[in-house]
Amino acid sequence: MWYILNSNHDIIQVDAERCAEWFSADNFSDNRRVGLDYIGSFRVSTVFLGIDHGFGDDTHVLFETTVFKDINSDLFHKRYKTWDDSVEGHAKTIESIANSLNSPDGEVRFELNA
Repeated sequence: MWYILNSNHDIIQVDAERCAEWFSADNFSDNRRVGLDYIGSFRVSTVFLGIDHGFGDDTHVLFETTVFKDINSDLFHKRYKTWDDSVEGHAKTIESIANSLNSPDGEVRFELNA
């Protein structure tokens, strides 16, 4: 199944052609990108995926936070069902990194239940 978002971040089911048009035209605007932040040497990106990653779950999983250390390395993924959940998850991921960077050993740990 394919999905897009309207300007209120409501999820709308569409066909593959309409989804492709929307993604081509969108170019990571505020309508698709939930958040992009840099903290230390980490990049935290949370986006709307457009394809259900729930894999048979009754609710759709359409958003994802990924943490990158460098251009070729993703360290962490967390997926969400709603825009609001992804906003909260993005903030918690940033907080987790910040807390880790401020810890005595400075080792970054990701809370999988964040």
